[in-house]
Order: sequence, then C-alpha cells, then structure tokens
Amino acid sequence: MTGFLCAFNRDEALLDNNIFDNRLDSVRDVGRDGCWRHSVHSWLAMGECVRRDTPEVPLKPRACQSNDCTLVGDIRLDNRNELVSVLELRPAEISDNELLMAAYCRWGTDCVDHIFGEFSFVLWDDRKQRLFAARDPMGERAFYLARLGSQLVLSNEIRIPRSWPGISGRLDEVSVVGALVRRGMFMRSATRTFFEGVEQLPPGHFLIATKDNIQTQRYWSIIGLEDQPLPHASRNEMLEDFRSMMEDAVVKRLRSVRAVGCHLSGGLDSSTVAALAASQLQKSNDNLHCFSHWTRAQISDISKTRTVREEAYVEAIIDRFPNIISHQAYGDERSLLGDVVTQFHYNGTVHPNHYQTWWDEISAKAS
Repeated sequence: MTGFLCAFNRDEALLDNNIFDNRLDSVRDVGRDGCWRHSVHSWLAMGECVRRDTPEVPLKPRACQSNDCTLVGDIRLDNRNELVSVLELRPAEISDNELLMAAYCRWGTDCVDHIFGEFSFVLWDDRKQRLFAARDPMGERAFYLARLGSQLVLSNEIRIPRSWPGISGRLDEVSVVGALVRRGMFMRSATRTFFEGVEQLPPGHFLIATKDNIQTQRYWSIIGLEDQPLPHASRNEMLEDFRSMMEDAVVKRLRSVRAVGCHLSGGLDSSTVAALAASQLQKSNDNLHCFSHWTRAQISDISKTRTVREEAYVEAIIDRFPNIISHQAYGDERSLLGDVVTQFHYNGTVHPNHYQTWWDEISAKAS
C-alpha cells in the first residue's frame, strides 16, 4: 500500500518544495516503511510513502526511474508472470512499479491494455514532456486531482489535494446528496468528490497532461462484454471454468510479506474466498486470519433484530480449515458518528449504512 503525490506546474513556475514535502509527510501513516521524493524539474516533483506488502517491493523505498521516466503509484499487478515473460525480465528482481514502468517503455500509453490488477499511478515521460496517469478498471485504488490554474496536483489520498493551498475544502453538497440517495454508487462513477475543487479520475480512465493541455480518456468499459458468447459447451464446463478463475483470482491476492487476512461473514462470497485462501495457504503451512462481524444484540437476543444470523456458517468454515485464525468484531462497540468523521478525513466519503462501523472495527483489529 502506497500514498503518492505528484505536483506539476504546467507553466514551469517554481514549485514550492515546502508545501510538497509537508503534504507528502501527511500520508506517512499509509506508507510506514519509508518515503522518497524526487524533483524531476524545478516545476515538477513526485514522491511516495510506501508500505512493503509484497516480497518484490524493495526493503528501502527508492525512486522508480527508467529511460527518462519517473513513476509513483499504488500498484498491485496480478499478471506478473505473463508480463515478465513477454518483457523478458527477471521476476524476483523487479517490483510491480518497475514492471509497470517496463510495460510503459514497451507499449506507451497502451500499457493499460496489458496490465491486470489494482492500480492508480502517475508517470512522467521526460522525452515526450508529458504526464501519464491511470486508474484500474474497477476503481479499487483511489485517484484524486486538483487543478489550480496551471498547477496540477495528483494523489491517491484525498487529504492531499483537499488541503492544498488554493483549494477551499468546502463540501460539494450536490455530490453528498447524490452519494446518499444512490447509496454510494454516485461516487464510483462521477468525476466529482465530496469536496469542491477536488476531482477523481474515474475507473477505467487515463489522463495525459502536457504544458499545453489536460485530457482524459476511457480505456476500458464493461459495456458490450455481455454480448460476447460464452466459450462453453456445457454447464459443467462453465462451472469448472468459473472455479478455475475464482481460484486463480484468490491465489494471486495471497502474495504478501505479511500475514494474510480476509473478511468472513458466513455468506456465499466471503465463505468461498476464505475456503479457497485457507486451502491454498495450507500447502505452505501458513495461517489465514478471518475477520467476522456482528452485534452483541445479535448474539444475545435474535428476536430483537432483523439481521440474519450467520455465525453457524462462519463456524463451519473455521472447523473445516484448522489453519484459520478467527477474529470477531462487534460494531455496536464503536461510535457511528466518530467513524463517519474518520472516514471523511481519510477517504473523503462515507458509506451510508451501518456496516461501516463493522468495517472500521475489523480494520482496527487487523492492524
């Protein structure tokens, strides 16, 4: 996990390094393993605070530079093996950031058509004098930007552009209402955020900025995929293909230098993920930390709550896999208002339902 920042004065005015350094320091809580910054030019600076989550991330954070390009980003690539093979690289010696850099050097802006995973990143190409940025198709990684005249500020942490000098930080009431009415989906697709002057790059889009202009373009869309015929001759083949893809997706997300954890509610989705992850980790004698949530009232008196009890299903998964370490979170022990304030501070948004208190309690236990 990485918090990154890029500031670009398109008119080549001198960048205020004190402001840049101060804002980058504000996300050290995200990247606990170290920060680096690089002044590409007097009018362009890039930096990131890194948390080392995968074995390929360098023990000491360093600038990702190659062929007159510099890259910062919050990146996890799931098709590493394919990219390493095509690009003829050594997998054990290259981080995801460096792998993405190599993909850009091979395919340019079309690199987004060759990478799979969760990512938001900014890359400066000094030869072409342009900034290239992109966000993954599903928007799993955040990406925010602010425009102040000729200055462009980009980050995956909304705290940075929101507090940047010249940005009011006032609530955008239209966005708040839209998110509440549409239960958060409004914020997944729009360029607006909860704060005036702060935009988000929509999922499946990239941005190109030069001294002359800024443009965004969609590179991926789900529209049309439903019209493609399924390559299966029978129902059993379809089920087997789905199982194979599901297992592959889970295995690729187990790549970590830290203990692996997942949510386990007892429902079909989380139970499937937990079972597949635990089964895979058993092969290397590793444990899986599973986090479940419910309220005290849910346990003490089911007749007074309409919430469906799923403890039995959670226990069934735990009993099936001895390498699962179970953790319980009780959402009614937290302050809903306090969690809303915290979410606003760090993420610039809130989830308009009571489940947020559970997620925050799970995050607290997992950390």
